[in-house]
Amino acid sequence: MEHILCIKIYHLKRICLSSLLICIIIGCSHNINPIVQKTALNYNSKIDTIGIIITQVQFDQLVQELTTETIDTNFAKDTLFYINFARVVNTIEEELLFDKYKFVRDLYYKSVFKKTIIILKCRLHRGSSFYCPDYDLFLGGVSLNYANSRYHIIQ
Repeated sequence: MEHILCIKIYHLKRICLSSLLICIIIGCSHNINPIVQKTALNYNSKIDTIGIIITQVQFDQLVQELTTETIDTNFAKDTLFYINFARVVNTIEEELLFDKYKFVRDLYYKSVFKKTIIILKCRLHRGSSFYCPDYDLFLGGVSLNYANSRYHIIQ
């Protein structure tokens, strides 16, 4: 009985902490880094608890732009390019869209991933994921359930 009570208290503490963090994030959303804010505004999206809302058409357009820009070696890639590509791949992995976007995911890991870590100054975070504190962005791992690190595709 004591063991069950300890587990329930542990879960209650986790739920309270998660709720507090969500309240803090929502309360501070006007302080989001300008590049992150620009990204959300570029695609007429908003940040919610499961990702930056984007339509399927917008997502496919973004995927097309990113792949074209990656293949074009003369294209000057800015920070926003790396942030958007990381979010796209995180979304593909979370939504299990491997078959539909295999080429995009492969292109990212072969040509963009290492540069993303360097350009965004990411650091290793829990296992095999990376975290970029300057843009509050995760690459892989935790990112899959972190609102600022992925898109939420709507119809």
